[in-house]
Amino acid sequence: MPHWIPLVIWLGACLALFVAAFEWPFGSVPRYRSERWHTVIAAGTGVFAACSALEFTDLSQGRVLLVHRLQIAAGALAVFAWLRYARVQAATPPSAVERLLERCALVVVPLSLLGLLQTGALTPSPAGLGPRFWLINCNPLGEASYAVLLLGMALALRRFIQAVRAGVPHAWPHTLALGTMLAAGINDALGTVGVRTVPYLLTIGLFGEVVALGIVAARRWAHDARRAAELSATLELQVEARTRELQAVHSALERSARLVVLGRLASGVAHEINNPAAAISVCLDFLREAHQDGRLSSPEVLESINDASAAVGRIAHIVRELLASAPAAADATGVSLDVDASLQRAARKAGLTPGVSSRAQIESRDCRGMRAMGEPDLLEQVLVNLAINGAQAIQPGRHGQVALWSERRGGRVLIHVTDDGAGISDEARAHFCEPFFSTRPFGEGTGLGLSVALGMVRGMGGDLSVDTLPGRGTTVTVSLRAA
Repeated sequence: MPHWIPLVIWLGACLALFVAAFEWPFGSVPRYRSERWHTVIAAGTGVFAACSALEFTDLSQGRVLLVHRLQIAAGALAVFAWLRYARVQAATPPSAVERLLERCALVVVPLSLLGLLQTGALTPSPAGLGPRFWLINCNPLGEASYAVLLLGMALALRRFIQAVRAGVPHAWPHTLALGTMLAAGINDALGTVGVRTVPYLLTIGLFGEVVALGIVAARRWAHDARRAAELSATLELQVEARTRELQAVHSALERSARLVVLGRLASGVAHEINNPAAAISVCLDFLREAHQDGRLSSPEVLESINDASAAVGRIAHIVRELLASAPAAADATGVSLDVDASLQRAARKAGLTPGVSSRAQIESRDCRGMRAMGEPDLLEQVLVNLAINGAQAIQPGRHGQVALWSERRGGRVLIHVTDDGAGISDEARAHFCEPFFSTRPFGEGTGLGLSVALGMVRGMGGDLSVDTLPGRGTTVTVSLRAA
């Protein structure tokens, strides 16, 4: 055995221990659960090689015996792990003989650590085998233990040969490593029992095991990395396809929602204009009959003309509100207005509206010195509409309160209109700014108030939001740029 062999053995021991430390975290991953036995094999191999390297140093005989105990215990543990790992790779239940050998391998570990496998006598290695080292004499129990461990390696080798024939991935490197180790182990056992004088090869054979562990680990990780890349690409394609489908569905839902709003708008326009148009038609029929009968000077003719004029005015009012609800209804973002004065005028006008004062008290809170960018007349009209809506939300039979107040947050002025009425349900809140949508009974409103208010506010460069709880009132907030 050349004199550089101890250095190579140390290198193999370090490599095996490195593999064990590197594979240890993978044992907690379900897919790599078998790596736990890989780790035990690598650790046992590393300790066995390190002990072999120590036997070439100038240790006392007592320490050589201790090192040998640890070496045999590490080898027994590695054989036990090989049996378990071979069972996992073959994916078949163990035989009774394999279970017995697994238990025997575990029993060898404490027997070796306690020194029950040695006679305590040491013999120098024969000349001509390279660096001198001590041979440990084993008792019959130790020789039987060697035989058990060799038989365990043979059964593990048989398992891996079956795995290779079955096409199990990564089985062939382990088969070669175990075959090499078994041959080296038999060679060393013959030398230990004195059958023949031969070089001890088991420690060298461990390098095959270390290489096999590294090859299998690298191949598995490379395979899984390719699968992960393929899976990632597939998932990306699936996500893109699902995203396109969701976008198509979302677009379809948006178109459907627009059609619903358009249908409600058309229905509302038809209903609101049809009533005054029917009145005009009746008045014209009456005037035609009166003209044929020569009764154009009768009081009924004048009354019919007045009714027709009122109906025309109603139609004109609806058209004006529809135009005002358009996004470009107003373009008055550059005028500085007094917020406090607008609140006071809006509260006064809303309070004078018929039917409002009997349902709620409308008040404006002091906010002098606060200014915003907008159009005073438009803002006043918006606040009047919101205050009237708040008063009409008060339940019949009680006298509520509507408050107009404002505050400044950063570069925005927030104008609040708060009532203590019935609030707005979640279903109604989703449509509260749509034209002709109204929660009031038929005939009490066109449903254009909030839609018109939103168009005016956005025309002034602002926005409108609603905070409400059913049964606890509503706060509508107008946000404008601070002056």
